[in-house]
Amino acid sequence: MTRYTATIRHHSIASARVVNVGNDLTAAKTAATKEFGGEMRDYTIVIIDTQCPDPWNGDVVASKRVCARSWK
Repeated sequence: MTRYTATIRHHSIASARVVNVGNDLTAAKTAATKEFGGEMRDYTIVIIDTQCPDPWNGDVVASKRVCARSWK
């Protein structure tokens, strides 16, 4: 199992696909951008650490808007 997964979030999305993006955070950011970079501009790409105790309730380690250049 990979350490990081990525998905998109927006108030209009009830459920979005989740993809494995690797074990290195820098590479995960690149993979997530390639996977979700073509989505709507107001969506947020999030990277979740699956090794945290509860990865589905807020263990986001990086995020950015689809149109943004830098990660938070």
